[in-house]
Amino acid sequence: MGTRHGRRAAPLMVAVALSLGLAGCGDDDGDTTAGETATTTAATPATTTAPSDTTTTKPPASNTTLVKTADHATLGKIVVDGAGYTLYIWDRDTGSTSTCTGGCAGTWPPAVVPEGTATPVPAAGVTGTLATSPHPGGGIQLTLDGKPLYRYAADAAPGEAKGDGVGGVWHVIKVI
Repeated sequence: MGTRHGRRAAPLMVAVALSLGLAGCGDDDGDTTAGETATTTAATPATTTAPSDTTTTKPPASNTTLVKTADHATLGKIVVDGAGYTLYIWDRDTGSTSTCTGGCAGTWPPAVVPEGTATPVPAAGVTGTLATSPHPGGGIQLTLDGKPLYRYAADAAPGEAKGDGVGGVWHVIKVI
């Protein structure tokens, strides 16, 4: 008798699962908003593990000062973007155009000028020439003294500098 009851419940369970699965596909206009992403994430079962990398998460852009200095507990005074995220240079760049593209740019996103910003603005204390250069992957990348500037995707909050020294070729910019 238990087996027969299980057979009758199975089609009902499949129908419920399908209707719940299809409910998430209701938006067919092709765009995704932050709210939709948050809803999708919230619907993820608790048994799923959290993402191990933040490569698709970009620190917020600043529409005021694009480059400033900050005091770091172990590195001293360093260069950060307008939102306080640490900026890095890469030893393998030989000119003002980035050579960090593809997967590299996923881990080390270029520090780009927010759309609509005409001229990068350095804050007092930033030494050197702040300029821009087109990034091969799109956007206009900030440069300091002719070197492209990057963020590190693993720096999840302003003030973190987890990328300093990675591979012996990534460095924070220290202000002397």
